[in-house]
Amino acid sequence: MTRKAKVLIMVVISCCALISVGFANWAITNQFDFEEDTNGSIGSESVFYSSDYIDLVGEPEMFVYTYRGFKSKDDEIGHNDTITVQYKIDLANCRNIYYGSNNVVAELSVGFTETPEQDNVFESDFVSASVEFDKNNVITWDEQEGVVKDGGVLYVNLGVGLNTADKEVNVTVTYTFDLGTYENYFRYIYQQFSDTGRKLVFSATLMERE
Repeated sequence: MTRKAKVLIMVVISCCALISVGFANWAITNQFDFEEDTNGSIGSESVFYSSDYIDLVGEPEMFVYTYRGFKSKDDEIGHNDTITVQYKIDLANCRNIYYGSNNVVAELSVGFTETPEQDNVFESDFVSASVEFDKNNVITWDEQEGVVKDGGVLYVNLGVGLNTADKEVNVTVTYTFDLGTYENYFRYIYQQFSDTGRKLVFSATLMERE
């Protein structure tokens, strides 16, 4: 029996807005719930138009898991696989919020809806993250310090420069799962997804460094 991990997408934009009584913090949230069904339908709850600032490009490319291991597109079974998520940041709209600041951070994260008490793969050395982007003059990325694992969540931190004429930038994050052995795969992947009702949560936050 093959299964695809369920996904819950939450995009949060945090910023500081000038209002009549002074400065106030506010957030924009957009949530997409990708359910595992035969129609591939998407249910969404939109609180604000966060897609005007940061949005997903298509759906995440999820791994398929079985009792024996990950199942590749060629129907091969193994203990290594990836998840790929692509975001688009609207630089023009962000400049309206952050007033052309060159000190903005994009925090992209992945974790479980319900954090496992043990064997959380996102706290382990079995998962890593890499980043690709289409504008080197906009995104800054430190491969060593840009990935943080904290509280059962894996964070990718990018610098976003807004002092540019570019209108948007595309960022692709690839999470690589290298379990090595069947025992690790069964503990960290299969048991955490199979019949637990857990989903993966991907979130994105834009904020200005203090």
